Order: sequence, then structure tokens, then C-alpha cells
Amino acid sequence: MTDPHRDRPLRVALLGHGAIGSVLAERLTAGAVEGAELVAVITRSGGRGGATAAGVPVVGLDTGIAAADVVVECASVAAARELGPAVIAAGRTLLLASIGALNEPDAARRLTTGPGRLLLTTGAIGGLDVLTAHRQAGGLRDVAITSTKRATSLLQPWMDPAQRDALATAAAPVVAFEGTAADVIDLFPRSANVAVAVGLAVGDPGAVTVRMVADPDATRTTHRISAVSDAGRFHCTVENDPNPDNPASSALVPYAMLAALASLARPSGRFA
Repeated sequence: MTDPHRDRPLRVALLGHGAIGSVLAERLTAGAVEGAELVAVITRSGGRGGATAAGVPVVGLDTGIAAADVVVECASVAAARELGPAVIAAGRTLLLASIGALNEPDAARRLTTGPGRLLLTTGAIGGLDVLTAHRQAGGLRDVAITSTKRATSLLQPWMDPAQRDALATAAAPVVAFEGTAADVIDLFPRSANVAVAVGLAVGDPGAVTVRMVADPDATRTTHRISAVSDAGRFHCTVENDPNPDNPASSALVPYAMLAALASLARPSGRFA
């Protein structure tokens, strides 16, 4: 397939301009990704002719899609499910941060049926390629992920007062949730993308045991992932600083998305 933008910059639009999107906008306009150009920020209101602090036009969904080769979703699971399919239907590439959107079957179908391409970012973790290799090797079992975060970042509206108080006043780590990757996204929508990503990598979110731990003394978010297959054992631990503007998200996420854009803009025989 011929690369349609090989003779010009890759045109990028951001769907969202919050904690992740603002970092992406700043870095892209500063030239952090060779061969990529930020052309628009998409919002529900369409910006009414406004612009970001960096002078990037703020536009509605249709205008943003028309201007871009790649739309980077960095908003929320709800926004990815609602607005992402329009990007795919228009034949554009959608780079997805809110991987939890794929946990809902109808949204997954609309995001993956084309004619556009859906690309996933690793976000706050690594090793998903190795997990996929273990899946191919066969006998994959005992897949588990434990995510430990600041207690306050796991507080949820659906919790009753006693649950919220137990997390908010805990003096030691407390298990806020234990279940599967198939269950966690609806309970912790801002904290579950990592668990859903692991579920997708192994091919069955229901086969991944997930523990969400609230730690009042946590200064970083820690993800511990393990699995066994016929090819061996897998263990991966990552520790990320929380995003200062959204502690439920990792500060690493926007940089993972920049790396993904670098691979799209200038494919080469190297890691982006």
C-alpha cells in the first residue's frame, strides 16, 4: 500500500485537550515528532472558531476528521465509544488511548470494521508484545495484573459512603476491586485501560484476574503483570508517576502516544 503522506507531514488531530491532550498539543507544536504536524483539536462544542494556546484550531468532529490523517483519541472511554467510530467510518486512522472502549461489543465492532485503521497504544505499560507471543505459544494461564494507585484516585461515584470512607481514610493498602478485566472498565473507567489492554493481548479479558489496590502512601502507580504459558513465565512491573492534572492516569501516557505517532510519521528500522 502506498503511503499517502510520505511527501508531506502526517496531519494529526487530537480528540480531547485535557491532561493527556494538552501535553500532546504542546509537544507536537514544539516539533517533538519529526514528520508530524498538529492541525486541529476536536471538541464537542467545535471551538466556535477558537484556538488552543499554541494557536491550533479548535474544531468540531467532522472538520477535524477532514483535516487529519490520524485522529488521536485522548479524551475518555465514553468519547472513544461515541465519537471514535466516525473516524473509522471516514477512512482515517484512529490512535486510541482509551482502550477500555473495546470492552463493549458494539463499540468494538464499530471501531474495528473499517475502512479506517484502529491503532492501540501501550500507554502506561510494556510487554504486551511478549504477552501476545506467550498466547501464540499456547497453554496461556494464570494471567494476572495488580494495579496499585493513590487511594483517592480510585474513589468512584457508585461507591456507598462506607466504601468511599474506607478508601479515603485507609492507613494501609486496601483492595478496592478484585475480578476480571471484563468487569473492571465499568467500575473504574478512568483507571482500567491497562487491565483491558492486557485482556486484549491475551485474547480473553475474562481470563485476566485484576486487583485494584488503593495505597494511601503510593507516590507512583505500579502495575504488576504475570502469566504462564508453554513457553515460560512472564513477569513485568512498571512504576509510573501519576499525571499531575489527572492522578487516575499515568504521566507516561502522552509520551507513549508520541512514540506511536513517530512510528507512523517516519517508519524506520528502529524503535520510535
